[in-house]
Amino acid sequence: MWEKIKDSIKSVLFGILLFFASLGVIFFNECNAVKDTARTEEAGEISVSVSSDNVDSSNNGQLVHMNGEAQTTETLTDSTFGISQNAIKLSRDVQMYQWRESEKTKEVNGKKETTYEYEQVWSSSPISSNNFKKQGHYNPPMQYQGQTWQARNVTLGAFRLGPLVDKMSDYEDYSVSQSDLAKLPPNLSNQATLNDGEIFISTNGNSTPSSPKVGDYRVSFRVITPGPYSLIAQQNGNSFKPFMHENEKETFKIYAGTLSKEEVIGKMESEDAMLRWGLRIGSIVFMAIALIMMFNPLKEVADMVPLVGNFLEAGIVLFAIGIALFISFISIAIAWLVARPLLGIFLIVVAIAAIVGLVFIARSRKSNKPADAGAAG
Repeated sequence: MWEKIKDSIKSVLFGILLFFASLGVIFFNECNAVKDTARTEEAGEISVSVSSDNVDSSNNGQLVHMNGEAQTTETLTDSTFGISQNAIKLSRDVQMYQWRESEKTKEVNGKKETTYEYEQVWSSSPISSNNFKKQGHYNPPMQYQGQTWQARNVTLGAFRLGPLVDKMSDYEDYSVSQSDLAKLPPNLSNQATLNDGEIFISTNGNSTPSSPKVGDYRVSFRVITPGPYSLIAQQNGNSFKPFMHENEKETFKIYAGTLSKEEVIGKMESEDAMLRWGLRIGSIVFMAIALIMMFNPLKEVADMVPLVGNFLEAGIVLFAIGIALFISFISIAIAWLVARPLLGIFLIVVAIAAIVGLVFIARSRKSNKPADAGAAG
């Protein structure tokens, strides 16, 4: 009994912390969304499309849209695995086969019982086995790690891309060939085999790609090769730098392909929307979980009466979802009232309508109970 009381107190306290954290994320996200929208709209209005064939000094300091062929003469090399490629970026991805511990806790005869399970998985980061609860599941140190190489001099027509290269992320898979495998240093050549364009390394010498053992590696590569790109940034001589808007947001983007200014702005809007909605949905879910945790003591008391606990639990879940949606809509509306008054008012109306609807449904269910009971009699 005392254990349940302690767990309930912990649940309430953690729920309160989670509630305010999710509320903070909602406000931060919406304030950020307002700024991002203003930035993107301004970028579309003030940016000018210019040619990459020559540097026009009259555009210096302006927000420019440009497309052309991103080029480099450099050859990037991974000296550890002997891979060389004329590329803007070369990325090595490494995974090691390792033990992973998972913990499961369940209640048995009123007491908590914890069990530990172990499975072998591919992981790109080392899993320490030092603190595993059970012996016999040792992970060796990870000898090889992921790494990225980047060309120093990348041009777009008459311009140097400079720090915009850091923004490039349109990688393509690089398929390792037998000729690449032949370039491996002696310490790896005896352990390595080719598997679907990747390098498989058997550290103990008797494992295979289809039957790996702990300590084995699989190594793959990705590249960004020269090709058509489009950008929007502030022209800075024959290079570029971030364009700072009055709301302290910046515009500094580059995308693969030949895109019009409208298409570049559209991509910026899509990126903002994806992040915005991800945080919105996540915040609402965590706020609902927080409210459920805060009402956990009521459920614990109700569980003492048969069937009541399950009924109350369902009610708490619905209530938590409704309140989370209401608070989220109100918070979003407040953030948008100044920038988009009509949108803000609409969201407030939706939030109030949702609460009125929930109250109406709850009262309808309550008023139907006596009639149902009379019919049953």
